[in-house]
Amino acid sequence: MSVRFELTGELARRIDVAVSDRARAVVALTGGPTVTLTLAGARFMRMAGGRLPPGADTGARIDGDAALGEQVMANLAFMI
Repeated sequence: MSVRFELTGELARRIDVAVSDRARAVVALTGGPTVTLTLAGARFMRMAGGRLPPGADTGARIDGDAALGEQVMANLAFMI
């Protein structure tokens, strides 16, 4: 299973995440991603930092496994 984030705007970049026993960012995926989430980089940062209220419009486009994409978006917020 894998997730690709395609970030747009000033923070444009691609982040590939491979999921086996644990999720980890990788330089490149082997094969295509299970789901691709395309959204503005600034929005991604706000979501990851828990700065969007639950249910807020993310503006994300989900391609591939829609259920997985929704689950990732709903659980993206993290703080260490």
